[in-house]
Amino acid sequence: MILADENLLPRFLALTGCAGDELRARIADPNFLGAVLDFILENDETVQRLADGAGIAPETVMVARTRLPGMQVEWTP
Repeated sequence: MILADENLLPRFLALTGCAGDELRARIADPNFLGAVLDFILENDETVQRLADGAGIAPETVMVARTRLPGMQVEWTP
């Protein structure tokens, strides 16, 4: 989804500092996958587009994120 989107891809590459070859090399790295989901979770529309494209509920994206390293939980009283 990110790779096919001409608006998301440049932003993702700028934020992560990754190049195309590096993306291929890191795709199986759980830490990197967590960063990808963090990027997606920044925007509700992007979450919905991913969920629609994958045929999953939007909440599943957050559940997937909790299963990867690096998740920062912000608790509010």
